[in-house]
Amino acid sequence: MMLTIGCVAIGVMLRWWRLGAESFWFDEGYTAWMAGNPAKEIIRLIRADTAPPLYYLSLHVWTLALGRGEAAMRSLSAVYATVTLLLSVGMARRVAGAWPAVMAAALAGVSTMGIQYAHEARAYAMMAMLGMAAVAVVIWHLDKPRWWKLPIVGILTAAGLYTHNMAITYLPTLAILWWMVPLSPSPCTQGEGWGEGSPSEISNLRLKMRDGVIICGITAVLYAPWLISSLHHQIQMVQQDFWVQRPTWASVADVVSSLAGVEWWSIWRHLLAGWVPTIVVAVLATAAAVLLIQWRQPANHLGTAMLLHALLPPLGIAVCSCFGRPLLMDKVFLPSAAMLPVVFAVIAKNRWGRGVALLMLVLAIGGTWGFLRDCYKEDWRGVVAAIQAAPPQRRLIVFVANDGQLPFDYYDPDKSLGERTGVPAGFFDVNPPRTMLRVLKESDLDGLEGKLAADDYPEVILVYAHTGWSDPQQLTKAFLQSRYAVAEDRNGADIEVIRYKR
Repeated sequence: MMLTIGCVAIGVMLRWWRLGAESFWFDEGYTAWMAGNPAKEIIRLIRADTAPPLYYLSLHVWTLALGRGEAAMRSLSAVYATVTLLLSVGMARRVAGAWPAVMAAALAGVSTMGIQYAHEARAYAMMAMLGMAAVAVVIWHLDKPRWWKLPIVGILTAAGLYTHNMAITYLPTLAILWWMVPLSPSPCTQGEGWGEGSPSEISNLRLKMRDGVIICGITAVLYAPWLISSLHHQIQMVQQDFWVQRPTWASVADVVSSLAGVEWWSIWRHLLAGWVPTIVVAVLATAAAVLLIQWRQPANHLGTAMLLHALLPPLGIAVCSCFGRPLLMDKVFLPSAAMLPVVFAVIAKNRWGRGVALLMLVLAIGGTWGFLRDCYKEDWRGVVAAIQAAPPQRRLIVFVANDGQLPFDYYDPDKSLGERTGVPAGFFDVNPPRTMLRVLKESDLDGLEGKLAADDYPEVILVYAHTGWSDPQQLTKAFLQSRYAVAEDRNGADIEVIRYKR
């Protein structure tokens, strides 16, 4: 028990450590802007994005109480991540016992993704918490069926769908878990046989069907308003243009490795380079084999169902991404990262399984140590400070990608550093504002050219971020260099700031 508490304490500390030390990065700037709007406006604005509104609404309420500082806004994700950690450990203890729960606490505590997204003002930690809570209540209900647990599952699954659209990929695997795990006999059937075709088995099947229909109905009714009014618009936006690349065998292995708690690109890149994702995939395959070999044990039914629940959504999206719009990103499958420590707790009950889980723990500790040592966020705070240090004058600040204006505005809220715009358009030039606008052809610079022709700015500052996607041919830089002289070029923390003089 003390070992479990110690591992949980370390995990909680890592999730709360230095929450406000780093600047908001690109996506967090968008979060800060969105959460600063009134609730009704958030719902209107978010329809032009690719995410549902629940996280932004919850963060809006959170900031009313705690303020809009970096640590305050990230602390909501830290709360969600802490609850997820506790759910993982509690579930492992319930299904596998005390000693395997120590392994789950250690693996979940040092999970790189669990720590990373506890430190981000984004929706992923909330999505993971709701997903884990839904699985926990399902297991609780299957162990001790009570009718009042069904609405809770329906509410949790609907809340997950309102948090992130990719939560829909977990509904089929939650149904698989629902059917794979035996339902404990109700008082009216206790004492009856559990053999094939026995009255208790037939009645339990009917009960599962009835309860499943109730959960699906509650989820559908709660989610219908967003499904009807907004989801199709967001799907169209993703289909038109999205930055994710088509997956390869290596990128799929990298995603699975991250979900298992190991960021291979940190410390392991110096030791084993690209072999770490392959090792992690092999470890997961071994874990699956252990579960299947021990299939007769009821706990292994649950462990196998959990493994499927964790891995089928990302692997299914990987396959779909090969034929349609690529969508495979590790962060949208954070519920899988939260589930895998419970799977390893189940296999740790087996002698061979303990060795597999221990190997995974060693990989996870090394990866997390390297992540904490090497990882950094984009320094938008430093970008604003650098421009503030320059001699004050009338200037135009140009953002590529255009939504880079949002983290910049967060650190310069009174807009004292100069007029700002974006290419192909300023973020607020479109109503409702849109993210992910790209510069792909010369005509995308027409708006900037017109602005420069209408006003003779003595200085133009180009703030370049995420240009591999937003301006792959660097057309904006070439355009400005044909009209201005470069006075300073500052490149650091994934953001390039170029000062041009007339």
